Amino acid sequence: MVTLLNGGFLFLGVKGQLFLLEKGTHQEAQIVYGGEVSAFACREDENIMALAFPPSPGEELCIVRLYVFACNELGEALGEVMHAQVTQVLWVGLKHLVVCGPAGCTIYVWDGEKLKFFVSDPATSSFMQGTRLGLFYGATQNVQYWNLDTNRMMDAVKLSLQGRRLITAVGVGYFGFALYDDGSVQVFYVTKSNIKKIGFFSRLLLVTEENLAKGSAASPLLACALSSRKVLIGLYGTDTVHKLEYRNEKVVVDSMQENLPPPYVLMAISRDGRRCLARNTETNKCHALVLNFCGPRETPAEERDKHKFHVASERIGSNGTATLAAVRDKRHVASSAGEGAPVSSARSREAGTQRSKKDDSTERSEDPQKGIADGVTLTAAGFAALALAVVVLVQRVLSPQR
Repeated sequence: MVTLLNGGFLFLGVKGQLFLLEKGTHQEAQIVYGGEVSAFACREDENIMALAFPPSPGEELCIVRLYVFACNELGEALGEVMHAQVTQVLWVGLKHLVVCGPAGCTIYVWDGEKLKFFVSDPATSSFMQGTRLGLFYGATQNVQYWNLDTNRMMDAVKLSLQGRRLITAVGVGYFGFALYDDGSVQVFYVTKSNIKKIGFFSRLLLVTEENLAKGSAASPLLACALSSRKVLIGLYGTDTVHKLEYRNEKVVVDSMQENLPPPYVLMAISRDGRRCLARNTETNKCHALVLNFCGPRETPAEERDKHKFHVASERIGSNGTATLAAVRDKRHVASSAGEGAPVSSARSREAGTQRSKKDDSTERSEDPQKGIADGVTLTAAGFAALALAVVVLVQRVLSPQR
């Protein structure tokens, strides 16, 4: 499954056809490629699509072919290679294409004209973690991170646990996840300098036979990073999405869960975590559903208009203070701003203090006419006193002459 930059979902149907469900439409998904596809990948600039086709009858090798991708449609074929059974394809940057299957992964380089062999590896699946390629090894139950530009291994992490079989591993943002056959999830944090295991959730997800079968193919574990400390995860074919939070660099908590309405099951999560692709198990049709973790978000114009309304409401309140309705609106905006997570008590107190200071300064400067009137009165009194002093002095000077 692929989420495009414009919010559309690319996915494979039950019969292996490639579909596109565009964002913001109530139409059904449209067919991008009508033949059977075993795996696909869209390059990060979304100009080239790689499709892997199952072997033809009597053949043993698959075909991996590149196509021009523009305006949500496939164009001319650019090049192809023959490969053993393919379960996953992945673009790394603009020139490296990783093709994986049960026999291992092969990395090719696209030079603009054809695919050239680069290196083979015994890994069974792959994923991107930032700019690095993560290679998953089911036999040794570990993950290695590679920089393909220098062809160097940058780091590795051992993920085996006694009594549990590792199914797959994925990475998104700074987070890495290892999924085990009993539904347990190991969470680790990946930076340029190190990899740190930060949490373990026993039987967090419901692993099905379909998930176990997908273990050697593209990962059934779906994830979306909301920030460097928050992430959504879910399992392909299940109905629950979890929001995990890494708090104070000490503990990871499962802070929130959302169940999809029946009979829908999860297929993909959008890049911003606000929508998901879900399949209706009764009709086998796919639809985009809204996730409520972040709450509704207004457009920038709506936010500006709402802010202006709040300021006006506060200034027309009695005695220059905010009206009760304005205070309620302001609290609502604070709780739904950014990612929409509830504001902590400490942050609320800090924000309240800052707002109070701002409101005080506004009150002091709200009645400029009163200050001008006071200044005029003081100036007039000064002139009157000066005139009286001059009259007294003149009378004293003239008195001896008389």
